Amino acid sequence: MHWILVFAGLLLATHSGSGLECYTCSSHVGITNSMNDCERFNSYENHRKSFCQPGEQVCAKHIVNHDGVTWVHRSCRPYDVCDVLSQMYRNGRDQLLECSTCSDRNLSIY
Repeated sequence: MHWILVFAGLLLATHSGSGLECYTCSSHVGITNSMNDCERFNSYENHRKSFCQPGEQVCAKHIVNHDGVTWVHRSCRPYDVCDVLSQMYRNGRDQLLECSTCSDRNLSIY
């Protein structure tokens, strides 16, 4: 019986206190539908939230122009996400317009 309590305590500690929580969403920049707006946030906080998995150490926001349409994306990502994206969008029809990260607070909306 004692081992069940120890296991339950470890499970709760691992899930609740150790992971960074980030918004996970994508939308067009300038969208007017507040339910799908990933660029700005309203008081309803209808955006999907997720706990970062191993290897994902930051909350990232990146803005990309894809075929003339500008998108904003937010999610848990590795520390080097901006470097990786800048290499990925170096050539081709897509452009990385902005990339920023935060690792010191949950649900950063920067």
